[in-house]
Amino acid sequence: MSLKSDLNEALIALRRLKILEALKDAAGYIRDEVVIQNQLALVGYPVSVADLRDDLRHLRDRDCIRLDTPSGVWLATLTRTGGDVADGRGSVDGVARPGPGV
Repeated sequence: MSLKSDLNEALIALRRLKILEALKDAAGYIRDEVVIQNQLALVGYPVSVADLRDDLRHLRDRDCIRLDTPSGVWLATLTRTGGDVADGRGSVDGVARPGPGV
């Protein structure tokens, strides 16, 4: 792998962690894709809708979130596994671990 590819994978893994953290802080542990996209931009992780949906599918496939699509808008709900990953008590492939003290 190249350095550029490694850096891109690390950025994606961090972005996925930020998604889980955003859901952990949300009322009811649920947010729609527009709010998640805006939150990511505010913390320095701007993302396209296509890339965000790829991240959400990745997290769903690893049982970190549940996805629903009422009216075409994607809603993500944090699962117990996702909460464990966000808190550093668990890990899944493709998602960064939080730093110490989190």
